[in-house]
Amino acid sequence: MGEGSHGSNLNGNYAPTRLSSGWKSTDKRKNAAVTRNVRLAAIKSFFRFLEYRQPAALDQVRRVLAIPFKKTDTRLVPYLLREELQALLDAPDPTTRDGIRDRAMLHVAVCAGLRVSELTGLKIDISKCRL
Repeated sequence: MGEGSHGSNLNGNYAPTRLSSGWKSTDKRKNAAVTRNVRLAAIKSFFRFLEYRQPAALDQVRRVLAIPFKKTDTRLVPYLLREELQALLDAPDPTTRDGIRDRAMLHVAVCAGLRVSELTGLKIDISKCRL
C-alpha cells in the first residue's frame, strides 16, 4: 500500500493495534454487538483480500483476522401460530369485493411464502385465467 492509501498504514503495527483497541471501546460509542460484528466482518473481508495482495503484511493481516466476533443472542424468526394465521385470513370481509380481494391476496402470500413486495409485484393476466 502506497502513500495515497488514505492514511492506512500496514507498515508497522499501527493498523491491527488500532483495530483491536477500537473494538474494545464499542461500549463508549453505544454500538450494538451486531453492528460491531457487521463492521468487523467487512474489515476481515478486506484483510482476506490483502492477505494475497500484500504478502509482506501477512503477520498484521493474521492478527486482524484473529479478532473474535462478539457473542450475540440469536434471534428466532417470528412465526404465526395456526390460530393466529386463521384469524388473519378471516379478517377481510368476504361479503365485499375488497374483502374477497384482500383474502385472496393473503391466501396467496401465505401459501406461497411471499413477502409483501413480491405479492404487490405480481402481474396477473386476466385473459388467461379460467373462471
